[in-house]
Amino acid sequence: MPVYRSTGVNYGLGPPARADENGTLSEVQLQSTLDAQAAISTLHLDFNVSGIFRGIQIDLRSTIEACGSACRTKGGAFMLHSSGNTPVEILRFAKQGNVDLESALPGLLGRLRRFATWTRLIRREQLAWLATMEDGKSLSGIIDAQNGNILRLLGRMVITVQIGDAAPIELRSRQEPMLEGLITAWPPRGTVLRLSNPPIEYFNASEIHDVDASPVLSVHSNEVTLGEHEVALLIGRPRFTRVREVQTTRSATGEAHRVIRLEWVTDAIEIPPNEPQPKFYIIHRRLIGDEINGWISIATVSIDTTTYTDEDVPVGNEAEYAVTRAAQYNFNYRYESLVGGSVIV
Repeated sequence: MPVYRSTGVNYGLGPPARADENGTLSEVQLQSTLDAQAAISTLHLDFNVSGIFRGIQIDLRSTIEACGSACRTKGGAFMLHSSGNTPVEILRFAKQGNVDLESALPGLLGRLRRFATWTRLIRREQLAWLATMEDGKSLSGIIDAQNGNILRLLGRMVITVQIGDAAPIELRSRQEPMLEGLITAWPPRGTVLRLSNPPIEYFNASEIHDVDASPVLSVHSNEVTLGEHEVALLIGRPRFTRVREVQTTRSATGEAHRVIRLEWVTDAIEIPPNEPQPKFYIIHRRLIGDEINGWISIATVSIDTTTYTDEDVPVGNEAEYAVTRAAQYNFNYRYESLVGGSVIV
């Protein structure tokens, strides 16, 4: 089974719930998770990167309606003009888009190339792209209260690109980008963060350790703006309503397994058509005491399904479950919601 691909399913979960003998969960247990997530901001995020891609000036822009982030302060809410620094993490981040490479060419050369395209002498090419954080990593940093409430975030992104029908290429950087900007309140509505240590060079992931490799993309500017409104996909968090063991079974090799049935609901929140649309639920599980594998994603079901039966828990093991909603992005990447709470059974 694949390792859970995210910045961490258990961020902000609070204490896991335990079902009663009927498999139901109390509202008190569920509320503890919401209280633990009170410092998480789920604002829209505008992303605009300018750089050089294989010698061509290019802009990777994803509008503020296209996606969002889940940004939280760690260890309590941010207090303006406090004497110390407040740690901050971006828990969910994924941006996507498409670029017309011909229109990205500057000046006279660009005009000539576009004319040639119009006359069918050459073919216009489309570049699809996706920017995410490295697996298991978050974009993290501090609010520097001693130097004017400057928010500084560090974290390596993975940029996947594809030109036309060619195979996608995964790009990684050797240098860690730093974004900085003034923050005046929490949630950080209207905050603008800019790349403070350009250029950031991105290499083919297969050549990241090759000292003779040339960068595929060189980023000269990156401006990130946190919007005024929250992302509906992130607000609507699935919550378990019933979790119980229904029976035990034996595999062909004679191993005994518990059969666990999960049921959940999601708050009815209208999602505007220009925002990420949930297509799936992803079920995550960790076996208590298994520190090697941790959280893994065990199944994906359609958004119309709100139940799942797990038949792969060894007898004698307790399991903790969480469920997220997900939208599908370029290259089959699944952008996930926050977690509405976990449960141990």
